[in-house]
Amino acid sequence: MKISLRSRSSGKLSTGLISALFILALSFSILMLSAAGADAAYSPLHISRGLPGATSTGLPALLVNPAGVHVDNPGQFSVEFDMGGGFSNSYFTQDRINDVLDDENFSEIADDLGDDGLKAHAGGSGSFKFRAGPIGDFDGSVTGFAGADADFSGELGAGVFEFMDDAEEILEDADDIEDDDFFEEMEDVSLNMEGTEIGGAAYGGGGISLAYDITDGADVEADRLTIGSTLHYRQGEIGHLTADGNMGFTELEITEEELAEELQNDFNNGEIDFENDSYSTLTPEGTISFVGEHSDGNTASGIGLDIGIYGEFNDRFSAGLSVENLAGSLNADSGYFVEGEVDIDVEELKDDVIDRAEKYLEDQDKDIDDPEAALEDAFVDVIDNKIDEAYEEGDIDDVSYSLPLRIRAEGAVEATENIDAAAGITYANHDIGPNDVQLAAGMEMSHLSPLKLRGGLNYSTRRESLAISSGLGLEWGVFRANLAFTDLRALAGSANNYEAGMNMGFEF
Repeated sequence: MKISLRSRSSGKLSTGLISALFILALSFSILMLSAAGADAAYSPLHISRGLPGATSTGLPALLVNPAGVHVDNPGQFSVEFDMGGGFSNSYFTQDRINDVLDDENFSEIADDLGDDGLKAHAGGSGSFKFRAGPIGDFDGSVTGFAGADADFSGELGAGVFEFMDDAEEILEDADDIEDDDFFEEMEDVSLNMEGTEIGGAAYGGGGISLAYDITDGADVEADRLTIGSTLHYRQGEIGHLTADGNMGFTELEITEEELAEELQNDFNNGEIDFENDSYSTLTPEGTISFVGEHSDGNTASGIGLDIGIYGEFNDRFSAGLSVENLAGSLNADSGYFVEGEVDIDVEELKDDVIDRAEKYLEDQDKDIDDPEAALEDAFVDVIDNKIDEAYEEGDIDDVSYSLPLRIRAEGAVEATENIDAAAGITYANHDIGPNDVQLAAGMEMSHLSPLKLRGGLNYSTRRESLAISSGLGLEWGVFRANLAFTDLRALAGSANNYEAGMNMGFEF
């Protein structure tokens, strides 16, 4: 899209529309840099079966349900390394991204996004874990871990894409549109920034997790019941940006009579001739505000708490419930902020342009041979100054970000000797960006032991699509490994959700 304004007096396109679009560009760039949604707890068992992971067991369960860490460990000690990452969004697939890169179907894409906007989320993690227990009379497990995580979430409001669609269509044919029609069409276009926000955190840290078997002491009918909790320490960076407001477009017209007192007496002996009796141009009008905060590098820190419970109720059925980041936030005592508001009123803008034109001509020490050109230069300068003066930056002594609260519930059943099936639900509450509910079902097949095959289906309200996941597991002596990725539709270019995870370790 060509970023420009049209002057009626010259019939040409001149720069200036950037004043209405700079917040759009800023917000969109940050959103894309933050990538697009994953679930931050990249247990390959969780990813490959598309599940909440609340019935996962062994060290892979640490990130999704600490109660499961104590279950199915063949020895007293185990170590594991894991890593994963992913992103998702509510609209873009590889095919649609290719269309944008090839500059095709832009209007169709913008029209679709003009209904709901774009929701996006991204993240990644990697960690090393060491578990010990049970030892002696201690019927539990203690796990220490260290690693790094990143989690970003955001939304670009529907009004942004509606504006892009409308403006693209008009400006694409601007040179072929009569001035009166162009002005009239652009006055029906507006940029609405409502619902635009982005935030996230990147951090490293470590912690300790405790899982304990409470079967004997619990007053419930269960073959096995375990509880667990994980305490995290995290340190890193946090930030967020939000924008709101509406910017429309209207005609700015300046006549000779309006210039008389300001210019005619000082220049050209009062003889000013406009080629078209007046100077007219298209100008943005309205108010758009934005605010953002960011911690200084590596100054945000905090403590997080996860809890979980896992139960086996007969030879075939198990269930789990976990809460991640029950208490979880990052806080910094130093950082910086950016805050601004672009507020354009046509009458005030007109006065500013006339004043600037007078100063411009006086500084140039020349006659008003072309008053339209002088006013057009003055208009661009005034708009540029409004941008430069629209925001301020400064230091702050308090920045905070709540890590996503996730609640996972899941049930699993041994369908046959070699097939396990499970289903569950995850609710995620994000400090910035849309919340999410995921519904999932998956299975694991062990016919090819020691190799396990996994697959699942997962629907997310945030990405608004169904994912088809898959993965592999290997248990060979004391060695354990898991690999997972989603979504299989990515092979056909039709997925808007990409996650992958792997881990490997030893049980002894």
